[in-house]
Amino acid sequence: MNKKEGHDRRKFLALSGSMVLVGASGCLNDEEPEDEETDDDEEAETELRPDISEEDLSRTSEAGGVSFEAKYVNPLLETDEERDEVYGDGEDDLFFEVQMDTHTGDLTQYDWSERARLLTDTGTIDATEWVWVRQSDHHPEGYYRVSKNELFTDETGEMELRIRSVNEEEVRFGWSLTDYTQEAEVSSLVRAYVADSYDGTVSVVDHSTASVVETVEVADSISHGIAATPDGDKVFVGDGDTGDLYPIATEDFDVEEPIEIDGDAHGVDIHPDGRYVYVSEGGLGDEGGVIVVDVEERTVVERIETGGAGHVNFDNEGRYVYISNVGDDGIAVVSAEDMEVVAEVTVGEIPNEAVASPDGSYVYTANIGDDSVSVIEAETWEVVDTIENVSNGGGGTSEGAHGIDVTPDGERIFVASRGAGIVVIDADTREITGTVDVGGSANHIRIESDGDYAYVTSMRDEEVAVIDTDSLEVVWRVEVGAEPHEIAFVSS
Repeated sequence: MNKKEGHDRRKFLALSGSMVLVGASGCLNDEEPEDEETDDDEEAETELRPDISEEDLSRTSEAGGVSFEAKYVNPLLETDEERDEVYGDGEDDLFFEVQMDTHTGDLTQYDWSERARLLTDTGTIDATEWVWVRQSDHHPEGYYRVSKNELFTDETGEMELRIRSVNEEEVRFGWSLTDYTQEAEVSSLVRAYVADSYDGTVSVVDHSTASVVETVEVADSISHGIAATPDGDKVFVGDGDTGDLYPIATEDFDVEEPIEIDGDAHGVDIHPDGRYVYVSEGGLGDEGGVIVVDVEERTVVERIETGGAGHVNFDNEGRYVYISNVGDDGIAVVSAEDMEVVAEVTVGEIPNEAVASPDGSYVYTANIGDDSVSVIEAETWEVVDTIENVSNGGGGTSEGAHGIDVTPDGERIFVASRGAGIVVIDADTREITGTVDVGGSANHIRIESDGDYAYVTSMRDEEVAVIDTDSLEVVWRVEVGAEPHEIAFVSS
């Protein structure tokens, strides 16, 4: 089973509604089903196959000198907004576009809403609405809107649209929903919070519907970094001008009173135990470090000078803090317990971000200046390997390796390269094994905890691309605010 379409099928269900079959007989019939109770809590999650096209959903037939083409369009709609823009509010409706051609009469004289019905495995829906799109005598177009009733649930397998032509002969168009769907794995990921630095907003992307469900206005501009508490109750982002730290309640998207930190805010990350937020000052020179904020007390408890701190990351156990010093081409290793620098490691030019392997044995850095990835061995704090030319000729301050993350199994390293999209590296061999063209300018990348999807911000295109980590294909894209940078996940 391919995991990537889980979100597609959930979009399909959101658009065409929950489809649950009551007393399925396995064949279409004209009889109304007996009333039976359904339990919405026991819906089976299914997904839309990735290779479904308009041709797959189109059917043709001819009767009475009229040629018909009917297309079931719900699975093709990307978002609720797209559906509403084309068809009006239709959350609980199915839509079938119909084109007709004839040279023997005026097709606009017929009431097509009275000439159609929809059958499912369990009965017939007579009530349909016909909407004209092109009211042409010989080549009209329109669509049927069919309101769902108790015939449709998650287990509905077959449906058939029947239309009486001008000679009263029926044309029939059938769709097997099981041809388009399969059982889906459900990711634990619920929402992704994206820092739209230039706009001063946070875009909240719902993973199940592949859409922005909220745009939170924070300040004139915000930090490149963003972090969520382990319990998912709050998200923290910095003010790009004042440096203040803003908590955002994920329950209602309320921006709470800022925490004054008296410094710049660039990178933002939170310790795995949720107690402290680390804010890097983003200096490109040899000055600047990290400010540590106590979440409960809402106060600064420590300032750690590191030398031009860019972004902040932790190992999974929360023992060490890894700070990329973009100003001195090094990584500062900080003891989370003592809040003191315990090692400084020279890596490639302008290390923008550093992440630890899941087991904590290695640290990988994305060095945008010379387009490389440095591999640091934990505890010895030595560079044991350098993966060069990540962007295949890119490099410099605009096109080199910029963002980086590791799959939960530790087997692959994903690098966001502004010159080459996403570059995948085998963690054992340290060889490049694949690339993904995400378009635009790949900025930051985060892999969700199940390891099924990687979210990538495209700074110039102002969008987030989501990649299936198995197939290395872009599953969907969603528009966000200007200059999107880091991503924070909130899971169930």
